[in-house]
Amino acid sequence: MCPGGVRVAREWHEVRFEPRRCLFLRPPGGAARLALTFADVPAGTTLRLEAGIIFEYAFSRAPGLATVQLAVEDARSGEGLMTLALPPGREGTQQVEHALSGEGSRSVRLTVQADSAETRELCVELTAEAPR
Repeated sequence: MCPGGVRVAREWHEVRFEPRRCLFLRPPGGAARLALTFADVPAGTTLRLEAGIIFEYAFSRAPGLATVQLAVEDARSGEGLMTLALPPGREGTQQVEHALSGEGSRSVRLTVQADSAETRELCVELTAEAPR
């Protein structure tokens, strides 16, 4: 459990009939953002952010539901690396990639925000893949 009662966990969830082992995240609601920092991500890798709204909440287009905004940035400089939006009613996962240049390693920060966080439970995967 994180401060403020926010829960982050590595769990099995279903996204459009596909079981996935992922990070369970629920945005805190309003302008607040849930932020997770990942250290020692090597340069020269490709970051892949893949996310979807968990099955039982994905299909709803009810009034008042908010689009979930995900962003990955360089934790030190704040430079935005990639963004992803999950609108209400969007089933399945969406994916975006970004190649990290430079040398050494860095920390990256994943943030999640939704104005209305009810029924916005997410299954999120952030991976770093070495060049082939």
